[in-house]
Amino acid sequence: MQQVKTLNLAGTLVDNSIVEYLPPSIEELDLSGTNVDNQLLFDLPKRSALRRVNLMNTAVTAESVAQFRAKLPNCTVIWQADPSKLHGHLALEGSA
Repeated sequence: MQQVKTLNLAGTLVDNSIVEYLPPSIEELDLSGTNVDNQLLFDLPKRSALRRVNLMNTAVTAESVAQFRAKLPNCTVIWQADPSKLHGHLALEGSA
């Protein structure tokens, strides 16, 4: 049986509950344009095989990305704040 290493769910209707269904072997995960938020990054480090995650155009904030990177430093995170999805979260990336 082959293990799933890459999963592209970009632009789908998935939300934070997806983490329950991810195989432990997952290394690359694309969740760009989905309904995930900061809670996902709290639960996702349990997938220690993860090496790359795309969170572009999600409701994830800079603070949560920083905390996630500290927990999984070998995982590349592709992310940029999407103000239309922040639902009251403040993300002022690079402002003085």
